[in-house]
Amino acid sequence: SAVAPLENPLRRLFYFSRVPMIRSIDLPFVEMGSVYRDLWAGGGERRLLAKRILFGVAIALPLLFIFGLLFYHADAVFAEWIREIDIEFVDLWRVFRTLAFALLLASFCYGFLKRTYELGEKTGVPRQEDAVTVSVVLALLNLLFAVFVFIQFNYLFAGKAYIFENGVTFAAYARKGFFELVAVIALTSLIVMTVYRSFAAHGRQMAVNLLQLILIAQVGVIGASAIKRLNLYQDAYGFTVIRLYSEWFMYFFLVVMLWVAVAMVARVSFRRLFHVTLAAGVVVLTVVVSINTDYLIARRNVERHIVEEKELDLEYLSQLSSDVVPALAPIFLEVRASKLE
Repeated sequence: SAVAPLENPLRRLFYFSRVPMIRSIDLPFVEMGSVYRDLWAGGGERRLLAKRILFGVAIALPLLFIFGLLFYHADAVFAEWIREIDIEFVDLWRVFRTLAFALLLASFCYGFLKRTYELGEKTGVPRQEDAVTVSVVLALLNLLFAVFVFIQFNYLFAGKAYIFENGVTFAAYARKGFFELVAVIALTSLIVMTVYRSFAAHGRQMAVNLLQLILIAQVGVIGASAIKRLNLYQDAYGFTVIRLYSEWFMYFFLVVMLWVAVAMVARVSFRRLFHVTLAAGVVVLTVVVSINTDYLIARRNVERHIVEEKELDLEYLSQLSSDVVPALAPIFLEVRASKLE
């Protein structure tokens, strides 16, 4: 959205700070008027009439809500009548929220599409970091990571036996591993990307690259251990939305770290590294939101209940969407069969 529509005949590099939306904070909201006008552009009298009617409804809705709320608190009979209607305010809010977000997103795109925006020459370069200083920092970090992995090796790759022997709950075991990984992701990614960007622009250093590769490898070990402990948690207590998303996020993180390591060896520019990572993130996000997560969670939990005879948390499944119903069919058949017996 930011790059594709830009006038760039000279193939200049992209300045994020010069995007109109960034330079003028009120621009997206101003462009809402353009979006609204284009929605009703063209057409005959019927289209114009529909526009006038919808515009009136849009103005009346907040007024209806305000006056209705006042009447609701002013008269008990009116309030009881409103309660009997049983309006699903949550669903109404979802509709309003979706429409408002769509309009805002369209206005952002209008801001990016402005013909008056042209890219300027980009002359800035990343700051050149001192190779000796960076090597010392990376070496000390690698030493700390190595000591942690060595001392905690049984803890990192422990199975159920370690958990039972040390009185650690599955919840504490999994959550501790996940938050460790989040902290490591934030700090390590920032360090690696900063160092990579500087040395890719000013000349690569063999020692710095080697130290970064070792650091990435050790972070990968911690990431793999976190995935294992989360799998143990799911095996004990079943699948939930947050647990499944956490697992997918960690897989994506490990793939990104592997890509960074390959980019270092292949001497890929930081710009290409960043663009490929960003594109991969968009693809993964698109795939994840396209998956029927509720159905997948219900199906896995039902299989776990039937095959392994483990407890099924029907209370949690009832909080998900109606997509879980087809996955619960084996349970219904099982109950029916037991009643026939």
